[in-house]
Amino acid sequence: MFHGLFCKVSVVCFPVWVTSAVRLTSRCSSGHFVCIALNKSKPAFRVINRLHEYEEEAEDVQENEGEDLDFGISINLPEAKGTFTCLNCVNEQCDYLFEISECHHAVKCYEYSQFEPDGTWYRSRGCIHNLQSSHLHCRSSSAKIKQDLEFSVFCCDGSLCNNGSMETHHSMLIKANTQGSDDSSKAWILLPVVLGVAFTIAIILFIIVTLRWYEARRRRECEDTQDGDSIRLDDLACSPMIPKLTRGDDGSAGMATLELTSGSGSGLPLLLQSTLAKQISLQEIIGKGRYGEVWRGVWRGQSVAIKSFFSKDEASWGRETEIYTTTLLRHENILGYIGSDVTSNNSFTQLWVVMDYHPLGSLYDFLNMRTLSEQQFLVMAHSAANGIVHLHTEIFGSNAKPAIAHRDIKSKNILVKNDLRCCIADLGLAVTHKNSSDELHVPQNSRVGTRRYMAPEVLDFTLNTNNFESFRRADMYAFALVLWEMCRRLEGRPGEENILPLDYQPPFFDHVSPDPSFDVMRRVVSVEGIRPVFPLGWNDCPTRHSVALMIQETWHQKPEVRLTSLRMTKNLIKLITHSDPQLSQTLFLT
Repeated sequence: MFHGLFCKVSVVCFPVWVTSAVRLTSRCSSGHFVCIALNKSKPAFRVINRLHEYEEEAEDVQENEGEDLDFGISINLPEAKGTFTCLNCVNEQCDYLFEISECHHAVKCYEYSQFEPDGTWYRSRGCIHNLQSSHLHCRSSSAKIKQDLEFSVFCCDGSLCNNGSMETHHSMLIKANTQGSDDSSKAWILLPVVLGVAFTIAIILFIIVTLRWYEARRRRECEDTQDGDSIRLDDLACSPMIPKLTRGDDGSAGMATLELTSGSGSGLPLLLQSTLAKQISLQEIIGKGRYGEVWRGVWRGQSVAIKSFFSKDEASWGRETEIYTTTLLRHENILGYIGSDVTSNNSFTQLWVVMDYHPLGSLYDFLNMRTLSEQQFLVMAHSAANGIVHLHTEIFGSNAKPAIAHRDIKSKNILVKNDLRCCIADLGLAVTHKNSSDELHVPQNSRVGTRRYMAPEVLDFTLNTNNFESFRRADMYAFALVLWEMCRRLEGRPGEENILPLDYQPPFFDHVSPDPSFDVMRRVVSVEGIRPVFPLGWNDCPTRHSVALMIQETWHQKPEVRLTSLRMTKNLIKLITHSDPQLSQTLFLT
């Protein structure tokens, strides 16, 4: 092998059929054997082969250094650096190697080819006398400057080593041009794809910006909407669907509520987020609770009830909003829900739940102000029980409703309508259950609700929080206490002068303080098993006696013994039918 060596190989061949001499010279490290054959007709030039294809012959030559081979090859040692002799020619002169002049004392020899814009080739061979200049001239074997100048440079070390074929440089440039053309073609193919992607992205961005602008414009228009007695055509743009205007359940001109519905009754109430609060004018406080205040306000000319939560009770506000927006929750005996909103008043954040307004207030307020006839008692008890049935019942289907347990049944959370029918309110502590997936959503703390109305199993920590039926039984215990409150205010029938309505008192008023502690209620209800007593003379009337038995069965110490809401509703219907058939027809046939 001649790697790293600089040598000159001279070959003189005298084939029997060739009359002219053949001289072969090469720089060993360049990897080329160049053979120049001269005949009588014209000069010829061709590349014999690369040096590595003759590795075996080269090894033989190295072993016989200085000796003539059988095919006439002799090896000479390289000349000293800076004393090379190179071929020196320009253009056509380079085609006739036997006529080429020589230059001397070179540090490198070079071959140069340049493709001119007119399609011709400029070629030259020569010497490089300065080693520093060689670094500049020989830094690239082939290159392309701009689009009209293409050249190829070959530098070598050794005398007459620049006798290679110029066609080799031409083919190198042609190959580079072809590759450049392919790259250019690929670029032109990718250009439409890139432009298409950019155009698509631009269209998407334009649509997003347009929609956001339209939404902001519609929001501003909704915020500027003035309160009125009726919904104007412009107001319909504030909702994603055309709303339906409905009146209050009592048939009065009272409440106007917006409802998204397809007519099937399964529609959800319309949530006017970020616009509802600005359309409501607060009038007066009508109640206070542990979570905030209850206001009466005016919305579109009608009175509404606004339950304002403190900001620290955001979880309760979110839970109540979630429950009220449950599919198929709307019912005549469930407080009507209008919407929820977040607003600010004097730099304080307020969380609103807007609901139907009922002037008669809660059952607690009603019982403190008025007494009840037997007919009114049965109507109010049946309507309240009917609302609890709707909560406790799971509805299956495409628009399914989960079963809901209230967990805070009391007279203050039952409202009285103008027709004296009742509706259940305040669902912020409710739990839901889906029988299909056995999914039970229960807050972490099971000791919730009002202590006076807590069931024994809640007070003594035996409530099974993994069983939804346990929560329903606890609701019925609390509802039995509410019925007892109503019984104290019941008037006697005509001719029953010995039965007089008693003053309103909460359950266990004669055993605990107005604000009893949890431990006191546990001792009274769970340990001692005390229950409220009924007024004197109740056993003399069959209807009242049946009500007393029903209440006693519902507040039983054992949850499994208590009546369900559905069973209580059916019992009340029987009592109404038996005591007043005309009232039965009015309630159940209209």
